[in-house]
Amino acid sequence: MQLYINPKKGVPAWRQIVQQVKNLAAAGALEPGEKLPSVRALAKEIGVNPITTARAYRELEAEGVIETRQGAGTFLASRRILLTEEEALRRILPLVDEALVNSRQMGMTCEALIKLIRERNSEVFKDKEEE
Repeated sequence: MQLYINPKKGVPAWRQIVQQVKNLAAAGALEPGEKLPSVRALAKEIGVNPITTARAYRELEAEGVIETRQGAGTFLASRRILLTEEEALRRILPLVDEALVNSRQMGMTCEALIKLIRERNSEVFKDKEEE
């Protein structure tokens, strides 16, 4: 699992880990049931404190992205947790709002942002058909 922590990003390292694991899972780079590195191994690999990695793993587990099996390790959840439409909207709307605000501040139109999202969707999910 290749993760990279950017200390200049202004985002806590544990949040960067959470987002990157989610991105890898969504893109199919991590398969359901795939074993993840231990907290200590991942911390050493990416150069962060094990407490930081443990916090990211706790967050991922609380969200149902990963599961810890006593004595066996940590794994990408074998099944996707399905959210209600209301819960999915509650979680995604702040991210959409942030993208809209950032793109507007950079002079990008809504249409250009939608085009960019479609292009990125095709790149990230190149082996999946768009519904």
